[in-house]
Amino acid sequence: MKEAIAETKRLNKVKAEANRLKHQHEGLCQPFTDKEYQQVITTMKSSYGAKAKKHSFNALWKHNDVKLETL
Repeated sequence: MKEAIAETKRLNKVKAEANRLKHQHEGLCQPFTDKEYQQVITTMKSSYGAKAKKHSFNALWKHNDVKLETL
């Protein structure tokens, strides 16, 4: 049993090393600098106009008008 555990640990180390080498970028991937980060334009969530407003004011809550029959 000890041999099996040792072999499993060895195989895990081999797989981890292979994965590390596969995903190495040799310094090509670096985080943004402050100047680059400030140039990124992100927009807030928008409702895409009056159509969404009409839906949220009318159709979205229409199920509240339906009468429920109880026993």
